[in-house]
Amino acid sequence: MREDGVGWIAVRAESDVDDPLQDLVHLQEGWENLKHSGRAINLETITSLALNNHCTVGKWLFHVEDGFKVDYAWSAIARGVVEGKLGSCAKVSPASKTPDAERRHVVCVYNMNYTNKDEVWLLENAIRHVGIKCPMSYKPDAYTYLGIYRKNKWGLRPTIYHSDFDVSKGSSVIAPCF
Repeated sequence: MREDGVGWIAVRAESDVDDPLQDLVHLQEGWENLKHSGRAINLETITSLALNNHCTVGKWLFHVEDGFKVDYAWSAIARGVVEGKLGSCAKVSPASKTPDAERRHVVCVYNMNYTNKDEVWLLENAIRHVGIKCPMSYKPDAYTYLGIYRKNKWGLRPTIYHSDFDVSKGSSVIAPCF
């Protein structure tokens, strides 16, 4: 439960390993320098920082209702990750005891390199293959590390792709958000 201090419930693929070269300190130092440099702050400059500091992990994320929907979605996602068929790791937000709390959960499914579009598209397809049909967004972890969220002063969208599933066609429609 959220109120008991549980932030996330997560699973990792056996093959998931942290990049030993990942350097969050230099990523954040580079970010501070970029903000004061007068250079453009956009996806390209942030991606350059991320690549230089080996911070390329990204995630597809989606929201599901409490109860059966989150149970079904999390079961399919967790099983896929553990079986090595779906991303490097995944997490789901926990339930809340508070009666007024929002009854929605966030599910995140990670891949190692957001700059590799083939890898990003393959993960999106694998998520759809396990039965997830709701709208999804893709966010680089570098944005999270740098504190880039909605309505930031640079006008950046914190997600770089959006995916809708077209039931009539049986396929996804993926669009860039930048």
